[in-house]
Amino acid sequence: MKSNKPKLDIATEQTIYNGLSEPRFDGMFYNNSTAAAVINQDTTFDKVNEAFCKAVGYSREELMAMKWTQLVTEDIRESLLEKNEKRVEDPKSFTDDYEITFYNKKGEKQYAQISVTFLPLLKKRLVGFLVTTKQKQILREIEEKSAMLQKEVTLKDIEITNYLLKLTNNNKLGDQICLKLKKIGDQLSGDNISLLP
Repeated sequence: MKSNKPKLDIATEQTIYNGLSEPRFDGMFYNNSTAAAVINQDTTFDKVNEAFCKAVGYSREELMAMKWTQLVTEDIRESLLEKNEKRVEDPKSFTDDYEITFYNKKGEKQYAQISVTFLPLLKKRLVGFLVTTKQKQILREIEEKSAMLQKEVTLKDIEITNYLLKLTNNNKLGDQICLKLKKIGDQLSGDNISLLP
């Protein structure tokens, strides 16, 4: 799925590049409530803000000594590395927004939605990061409860159907009893009138 986010032209990228070293940009970057990181081509961290540190559970110093690929889960690591290499060759051919799985400092598997802006001149990526683990957990709980309710409804449907079948069978039995009684009544009223007192 392609992002509707506009691609950066060289002049805009140069402005961002120049802004990365300016105190004003740094102030906005580091104090932003949105988790963000600047990642080098070799997947080391160039910059991380406090919101990013909080999201992953590592301090800025710990992250600066790590690679981005150390955070992501093994099952997506190779895919991300391939995407990053191909993104260098053709930045416009890749979606900018996608979901990843990563490990926080406690070793817990987490989910995040990321938005990547590639800066070809710098060979760096500006990454916005939104942890979605709680939302995924809530969605999973809703799906489980929905499945449980569906199962309960199905069981109730079966129970109601069985009850209706019993009623139907009872009605057939009632009909059979009525027919037998009618036959007996016909016999008693017709040929065997003498049997009546």
